[in-house]
Amino acid sequence: MELGLRKSLKIFAPGSSLRRRVAYSVAIVRLVLIPVIFLAVYYLFRMGLIVDRIVSVDAPVARLAEQASVEMLDARRAERNYFLLRDPEYLKVNRESLARAKQAVEKIRDLAPGEQSATQQALENVTLYGQQLFSRKLDNHAAAPSTILPTISSSFIVHFACLRRWALA
Repeated sequence: MELGLRKSLKIFAPGSSLRRRVAYSVAIVRLVLIPVIFLAVYYLFRMGLIVDRIVSVDAPVARLAEQASVEMLDARRAERNYFLLRDPEYLKVNRESLARAKQAVEKIRDLAPGEQSATQQALENVTLYGQQLFSRKLDNHAAAPSTILPTISSSFIVHFACLRRWALA
């Protein structure tokens, strides 16, 4: 039993003075702590950059995507009201909502250049929706809304749902 105890209590740098052994121990502690401290500082700076991106890009993109989605829903509501009531005021409301939705998408495109394809597709959907609504109004004034419009607006909303998920991820 004494042999096992002696092996586990080996002295670091045997034959050296106590002062030298303490110096060795302090040097080993420093060698371990220096990389840990540098990594901690590095991760603090990285976390700062991540938080900065969240605050300056992701949060505004999520807010703008939500705003564009709401504007698109307002445009759809105005479209339905127009076809039900035939009041030209609803066309004006529809066009204003579409213009605000386009502005929101353009702001998203400026904030998140990595999402060019999604924002371009959303802009094309908004434009196509406006064109379809206007041509439908001119072609058949008395008919119900076309089946193309809900598809376009739901595609638009899906793109913004993807942008929101990307911004919140």
